[in-house]
Amino acid sequence: MSNWISIAAVSATLRKLLTDGVHLDGDLVDTMVTTQPPDKARANNGGNQINLFLYNVTHNAALRNTSLPGQLRPGESGVAPLALDLHYLLTAYGNDNDDILGCRILGKAVSVLNDHPILSADEISTSIQGNDLGNQIDHIRITPQNIAVEAMSQLWMIFQTQYRISVGYQVGVVMIDSAAPVKIPPPVLNRGKDNRGAKASTGLSAVLQKVVLPHNLPSCEIGDEVTIQGDNIDVDSEIHFANRHQHLIDGSLNIEEIVKKPVSNSAPGNIVVKLDDPSEWSAGLYTVYAIIPRGSDPSIATNEVPLSVAPKITLSNVIISPTGSPILRNVDLVITVDPKVLSGQKVYLLFGNRQVLWNPDPRPQTADTVKFQIKDVEIGPYLVRLRVDGVDSMPFDLNSQPLSFDNSQKVVVN
Repeated sequence: MSNWISIAAVSATLRKLLTDGVHLDGDLVDTMVTTQPPDKARANNGGNQINLFLYNVTHNAALRNTSLPGQLRPGESGVAPLALDLHYLLTAYGNDNDDILGCRILGKAVSVLNDHPILSADEISTSIQGNDLGNQIDHIRITPQNIAVEAMSQLWMIFQTQYRISVGYQVGVVMIDSAAPVKIPPPVLNRGKDNRGAKASTGLSAVLQKVVLPHNLPSCEIGDEVTIQGDNIDVDSEIHFANRHQHLIDGSLNIEEIVKKPVSNSAPGNIVVKLDDPSEWSAGLYTVYAIIPRGSDPSIATNEVPLSVAPKITLSNVIISPTGSPILRNVDLVITVDPKVLSGQKVYLLFGNRQVLWNPDPRPQTADTVKFQIKDVEIGPYLVRLRVDGVDSMPFDLNSQPLSFDNSQKVVVN
């Protein structure tokens, strides 16, 4: 592996390699090797020259985000090394811009690189002080890169200078170590109970199918018994009800989880649970899952199925006042709700086909009554419902056949 000086070390090594190789030709001992942009390469030089310009650096697709063998032990985590490919443009210039001499210099330069496809560790280590690129596992390889005429012309347009015959090379791969610390967990003392390791079990898994609600209604209310049906669910299971709702003020996610045991009339595959103790519950959407005990083995959890708990409401006070219009009235409603409304819940009144948001200022942490004012209501009967966290109260008369609306959940405006 190597440090951040590695890119400069590659350029310096290539410059020395070209300088030594070209100077072996007695007629080219005065050739200078530079590493400048092409538009500046000939600014102060009119003699023989090779210019090696690093014009692009790309991530190596094969080694990107890959940790090298031996770098991390099992259980450790760290940032993968930075794997880079370096792209160079090699341009030759003859003395006084002699094109024939420039071609001779170019031929000697590409011959040197062709005979030296891999940069050795010794060559790299002496190029720039402080670099450790020579210690990396992968070799630094020099590969000719065919640059299409259109791409080459675009390069020289960027340089804003006259085109000279040039050759492209890709050099890599350069692996630069991450400076981020490696996360190392402590050694494991025991693997499972009694240090016996992982234990696999056979047999069918426990799966919940659905929750059956009283009277086949869309929601249940506090005090109802619900039946949870599933496969391989026994009466010793714990039933968990999880409710997740967003806090209206700071956006935090509140998670309530209620744990219940099956009632006595439960049977394997048909677990009956009673929604008692209103102080534990809030209206809204829940997910239900079961924890299945397995003796001395770890318990297992089932999948989750949905359940909606509806608020139960009572119209505590209804005041109808005139508006000056013979057919319009103002209606003030006080509704008692069970279970209590929490501060993070969204509450709407559904009055006929109207929807009114409950948003008192200040808003209490809990409320067992909610107040609404509906203006300019036409004379007539209206069904009243309360929607809490997306679940509506159920205004049904369960003793009627066929099912009808409960008159106590209606307001007659006259």
